[in-house]
Amino acid sequence: MIGSKFAFKIKNAEIPQPIFKARLVAKGFTQVAHVDFEDTFAPVVKAASVRTLFAHAAGNRLPINLFDVETAFLNANIDRLIYMEQPPGFEQPDHPRKDYVLLVNKGLYGLKQSGSLYANDQKKKLVELGFAPSEADECVFLSADKRIIVATYVDDGLVCAETQEEIDWVITELSKHYTVRNLGTPTKFLGMDISRPDPRGPITISQSTYARKLLAKFDMQDCNSVKAPCDQRASYLHLRTETESPADSALYRSMTSSIMHLAIWTRPDIAWITNKLCQFNKDPSELHMAAIKHLLRYIQGTLDYAFTFSPSEYNSLYGLFTDHENFDFTPLHGYADASNASDPDDRCSTSGRIFFYFNAPIVWGSCKQTYAVALSTMESEYLALTEAAKEAMFLRQLLSSINVPQEQPTLILTDSDAALKHVKNNVNHPRSKHIDTRHHYIRFAYNAGDVDIRHVPSASQTADILTKPLGTIKHLEAVKLLQLHDSRYT
Repeated sequence: MIGSKFAFKIKNAEIPQPIFKARLVAKGFTQVAHVDFEDTFAPVVKAASVRTLFAHAAGNRLPINLFDVETAFLNANIDRLIYMEQPPGFEQPDHPRKDYVLLVNKGLYGLKQSGSLYANDQKKKLVELGFAPSEADECVFLSADKRIIVATYVDDGLVCAETQEEIDWVITELSKHYTVRNLGTPTKFLGMDISRPDPRGPITISQSTYARKLLAKFDMQDCNSVKAPCDQRASYLHLRTETESPADSALYRSMTSSIMHLAIWTRPDIAWITNKLCQFNKDPSELHMAAIKHLLRYIQGTLDYAFTFSPSEYNSLYGLFTDHENFDFTPLHGYADASNASDPDDRCSTSGRIFFYFNAPIVWGSCKQTYAVALSTMESEYLALTEAAKEAMFLRQLLSSINVPQEQPTLILTDSDAALKHVKNNVNHPRSKHIDTRHHYIRFAYNAGDVDIRHVPSASQTADILTKPLGTIKHLEAVKLLQLHDSRYT
């Protein structure tokens, strides 16, 4: 038998007439594994898939609506016999609390398996409507006629279709099983602020509201701003030594995790420094704390940074190449870069990758090459290309699953001639014969015609900002390459 309680919440507490809410929840921490529950995993749509869907809608001038399911978990039937104590304060004379318990019939909030039960129920309902889940992301569904796309994140969802009538049909059908609210063209989704004045026009995405709450959370809302997220010396940040004062680790981890939400969803300009600072979560020093406060000051000055997906025919690649007649520039393309031996503690290199679709970024990443220590700049760039190729294959699979097959290779740009030649020549020289087989995936993808690799001048290498700290002037130039802009002035 498990415990229970009431959870109380005041919604919109800042307005004159707030909403007082009470919810009966189970004390899931009293459940016993393999007795009260088995599966607890519940998938959610990937951040990359969400951005790709917004880009697809904007680039093809399609309507997209947001919906939510009220008390979603309570729609799924429980998968086993579970008894629960009556909550404190719930007294019935005929059924005293000490003598009677409750029988749980639904996936009550608080139960460890509730999320999994609802996810399976929701998937079942969509499949019954003729939708099929994507092989790239099981929370993205395509209708049998390939005209409607649904993406789900627990009780929130997006529907994109050729017509508004098709969107309304999906929500009407789901409403037969759940209590569903059609919220129309999205203005908020998963902490993002979304602007689309024209239901078939460009879509601008930012996290201005979240960023302001983030600063207030750490009492930095009145701090002075800076123009770069970190000092150029940030690449020398290292593990705390015995002579360095420790920082408040709980506060530090709260800061990095909160900033990570920004870096993952809308802010590739802070991806590198966020990734770097997270490496010290276990034992931060005052030096690391100073660096993260510097980052918060940068966020203060860039609260309204956003990017816009648009159907514009303009493509930034046109200025880089002259063979326009021999190469069709598709909306999907990416960049890969690396900073060799950049970590002072273990001399691992850093990879950076970013992909654009309909004039704004949909995927980016900055990560340390912990799986190998590159012995040369060429090798680190080659490993970065492999990571980018893996990302490109995911995007190709995702787009194909929403009926946008990629009929030509996905372009990946690098500023390393040596790495480019190493991919295309398909030979192992004495200085590169040690590279592990798994890192040659880039060659496989290139030879299969799934990706194409081209050289780009270093000044146009968009992924550079994802591999190391830049000076203020270079950082501002890099932000432009990322297609980030201040949403207040556009």
